Amino acid sequence: MLRKNAYDLFLSLDDVEKIHESTLRVLKEVGVEFKHEEVLDVFKKHGARVENSIVYLDEDIINNALQTVPKSFELHGRAGFSTISVDGAPVITTAGGPPQLVHEDDSIRDSTLEDVIKFYKLIESSDVIDVTRIVSSDTADLDRNSENLFNPQQALLLKYNTKPVYGTIVNSNHTRGKSIRQGTRDSIQLIKKFYDVWDKNIILTDHCCISPLSVGSEVLENMLAMLDEDQIVQFTVCSMTNLTSPPSIMGTVVQDNATLLAAMVFTQLVKPGTPTIYRTLSAPTDMREVKLAIGSPENTLLGFAGIAMARYYGVPVGSGGGLSDSLTVDYQAGAETMMTLLPTYLGNADFVSHSVGTLGSFNLGSFEKLVLDEEVVSMLKRLYEGIAISDKKDGVDLMLKVGPRGNYLKGRTPKDYREEHYLPKYFNKQGDKLADREKFGTALDRAKKEVQRRVDEYELPETTKKQKEILNEYLPDPYKYDL
Repeated sequence: MLRKNAYDLFLSLDDVEKIHESTLRVLKEVGVEFKHEEVLDVFKKHGARVENSIVYLDEDIINNALQTVPKSFELHGRAGFSTISVDGAPVITTAGGPPQLVHEDDSIRDSTLEDVIKFYKLIESSDVIDVTRIVSSDTADLDRNSENLFNPQQALLLKYNTKPVYGTIVNSNHTRGKSIRQGTRDSIQLIKKFYDVWDKNIILTDHCCISPLSVGSEVLENMLAMLDEDQIVQFTVCSMTNLTSPPSIMGTVVQDNATLLAAMVFTQLVKPGTPTIYRTLSAPTDMREVKLAIGSPENTLLGFAGIAMARYYGVPVGSGGGLSDSLTVDYQAGAETMMTLLPTYLGNADFVSHSVGTLGSFNLGSFEKLVLDEEVVSMLKRLYEGIAISDKKDGVDLMLKVGPRGNYLKGRTPKDYREEHYLPKYFNKQGDKLADREKFGTALDRAKKEVQRRVDEYELPETTKKQKEILNEYLPDPYKYDL
């Protein structure tokens, strides 16, 4: 197993404490904006200084609140659950939100419901992805005349996937005639009703704060609904250096830390013991184009820093995932994905979103990249497992038998080999000649075949008549069950 978290390579305890002290100053002197009267009233009730919509926090309020954040909790799905824990291995979910996809022919097109379903089939058949989510939201072929634009998407996910759900926030376009808070509660209650589970965590939803130092009203409405329904809250900050955060990496870490701590404190003031996750997704701004550059070494450093700060406070931490700015599935995409996944496994994060399938600075998705990213995740999992050290593993007895210039290839493949070696599914290890290249094709060729195989072999999960009736109330017409 991983014996030392790699963030220690970049940040000493003194560094972390310096960031913490600077954060306390920001929270006391600059404050964080919360655009919601109910939220401001809660802070006032607990002794925080509030001026207009700015909340100022002192160290005692922060420390007392963080002590009630659970260190471990379960996220339940139809077919099982995932445990998110400060002592556990990373829990993996997929890309979320790309409005466009890079297709098999390398064209870029707007996502459709059929594309979303194809993603769900790959997610359900994956032995790497632990948690599902709405991949491309609000596609153009959704019925815009529906009174509720969100639950049809939630129902589609529940029809095709059995894994636990990582939620997407509800916005004002989704709920007509209802508040965002009620629309969010309705979406949570749909899952509870479908599972017939009323007293467990059945959704984890990400709440993205606004940089610099603000949490918007729509996000707060979603968060309040999650608290109403006793569900898991994750706070994320996605700052852009020199644009929405200071130009220095440390300054960005300090600002992000202040925002996330203030948001997490609120959840504990309302409901102590609410499962809450700390996550930074911040990245540099490429000032040549003034664009977010997620596939960057600075993103990786910010990821390590976020994990280090969460560990300092003893709270569960999320990380950014397999990220890339590339516009296609190429060498750049693979290199950036491996680099940005390093904090997850070498820093031992607890939950990771955007793990597989992300391109184009979050704006593009890819079926083939999802499959190839599974390979990258699997290799990093093997690194995370480390080297098994024991008297039985030292090989000395075997060396005594084989001696100099002997060989170990005898009989069946030994258990030690089978347990300690990762054999890739899609990366070539089978030859070095032109004929081999023509026979096996490229990694992308193999990924295309794997996508097609998994889609062709997919079968709808078993669903009761009652569950079908529940989903049919919301499913888009072409995707309703025949009853």
